[in-house]
Amino acid sequence: LGSMETIMTRIFEQKSSPFFPFVTIVSLPPLDINELYEYSILQFKNKGIKCASLMYLLEYLQGHPDYSLQVLQQLYFKAISNNISELSNKDLYDTLIDVILNNKAYLDEVLSKAKLKKHSLNVLYSIANKEKIDLDSKTLYNVRSSLEDRGLVKKIGQGKYIINNIFLDIYFQQKEEKITLPNYIL
Repeated sequence: LGSMETIMTRIFEQKSSPFFPFVTIVSLPPLDINELYEYSILQFKNKGIKCASLMYLLEYLQGHPDYSLQVLQQLYFKAISNNISELSNKDLYDTLIDVILNNKAYLDEVLSKAKLKKHSLNVLYSIANKEKIDLDSKTLYNVRSSLEDRGLVKKIGQGKYIINNIFLDIYFQQKEEKITLPNYIL
């Protein structure tokens, strides 16, 4: 439930909730990308591993605590187990794809729950691709509110939303089966 902020708020922050007196809410912001980079580069360097494009990858992951650490861990193990002294852009790309695929079951579960509300997938697609969607304002508001309640999107401005999960965002940006990423990661 940690990523479903509004549900957590309802359960724990409302004074009328039976759980209110027993919790302390701790909001985890994204990791500081510069600190994560410095730490990671130092750990790689200690094992004789170079990785020129690591900062680009970490910026792409937007400091997401879980996904950033999964990718870094897999990169580290890949370099150690395969005796790689310099991680290439292809190594970073392949590792990112592997981590996305390792999280496929979770993403599929999120998508199946999103399908329960009419228009949800279309709204998620429009948010990910920054496209306008042809729905009346009341329906659009209701769908966005529902997605926000489930922790899938976050309102960042008047009528502007982002998808909270970077891998879900990547999924909805795909036009084909092949996963595409920005050129600086490739």
